[in-house]
This record gives sequence, structure tokens and C-alpha cells, in this order.
Amino acid sequence: MFGKSSTEELSVEFLKRNELSHLIRSNQLLPEGYHFSGGGKIISTSNRPPRNKDELTVICVDRPKIRVVKLDTSK
Repeated sequence: MFGKSSTEELSVEFLKRNELSHLIRSNQLLPEGYHFSGGGKIISTSNRPPRNKDELTVICVDRPKIRVVKLDTSK
């Protein structure tokens, strides 16, 4: 594991080694609430409330489809 240049490379290696298709992680503040990387195999979501506190980001996985849905919780 040592010597890898990025978290993305480590994550892709983890997926291959464990025969997994995708990784969803929540560890950073993202302006849009989510971000795809690693060729779409790594999905990062915000673990803090977005600027709009009435918005919720949900990741729906139904292989092979992945959907990102933003919900307005103010109503």
C-alpha cells in the first residue's frame, strides 16, 4: 500500500483486491454534495450539511445503475 500517490489509486486498488465494483465514502465537504472519481467507481459524498440545509443527497445503487438524487427536505 505504501508508495501510492493518491487516495484514488489506493481506493481503486482496494476495489480490485476485494472484487468490488464501487466504493461510496463520506469524508469531505463537497460543494455539490457528491463527486465521482476513479472512472466513476468511487463516489464521495459530503458528511457535513450543504450550504442549503434543506437539501439531502442520496446515492441509489441498483447494479449496474447508480443514481444521485437531491431531495428538498423543506416541504
